[in-house]
Amino acid sequence: MKLVDNAALMKEQCYAQFKELTIRYGQIDILSYDGGWQAHTGTDADVAWFC
Repeated sequence: MKLVDNAALMKEQCYAQFKELTIRYGQIDILSYDGGWQAHTGTDADVAWFC
């Protein structure tokens, strides 16, 4: 499996988890998302296509 395929699967899982959190568990006061880990080398801009 290619890295791009893995990233697409991870994106799908992440979106599903965020959807569950925002729909099933009542009002959310604060939601923080730290995605800097996506770019093991380079910058966050290098993985902007992922978001």
